[in-house]
Amino acid sequence: MSRLQSLFVIYSKNPSDPDATLWVKVFHQATEGVFTEFKSSKANGIEMKARSQPTFLDINGDMIMDFIYVTPSNQSKVAVGKDTEAKDFEAVDLSEFIMTPKQNPDCQTPDPSSYISTPHSNSFIDLDGDCMPDLYISKQ
Repeated sequence: MSRLQSLFVIYSKNPSDPDATLWVKVFHQATEGVFTEFKSSKANGIEMKARSQPTFLDINGDMIMDFIYVTPSNQSKVAVGKDTEAKDFEAVDLSEFIMTPKQNPDCQTPDPSSYISTPHSNSFIDLDGDCMPDLYISKQ
């Protein structure tokens, strides 16, 4: 039987303020149903824009969890996971993962200031019929 290995919690240090910065905290499952804070994870302390909605996925196909988020300064970033333990992450600009007209002439040149709006909605759907999920992000 498999078990949940890591739990990511997005929280505000001031829950009564809807415009407060959000933070990430990682927990590991120590025993069945018992989670302990994973203090050595580089994801701990990542700051996110208020009301942002991080999206968890494997953006680069390495079978390690990554997540897309918006910083308080409105930059769209990807925390690229470097190990299966959720310890090491590297913050990379989302633009490194967006197709450009050079790669596909049907693509438009995106405006970096509007990659992701806050709030947004997302889903994984097969847009091109290749039986693989594509990430679709809708903006407000």
